[in-house]
Amino acid sequence: MGRSRNRENSPRLRRLAEQFAAWRARRSVGTRIPNRLWVAAAKAAACDGVSQTAQVLRLDYYALQKRV
Repeated sequence: MGRSRNRENSPRLRRLAEQFAAWRARRSVGTRIPNRLWVAAAKAAACDGVSQTAQVLRLDYYALQKRV
């Protein structure tokens, strides 16, 4: 698995962060993250690393790591 050596966020990760922000803005309290967002986050983590992806998307590191 190749990971970005670049410390900047990839365009894919920035777009995904926007999707998470939009979902968070319209969700009701206690709503679980949709599976489509988890799948996209896991794909991003495989490329950009679990730690960076979890930080940018404001996800629990271990919850994301289980899905990679």
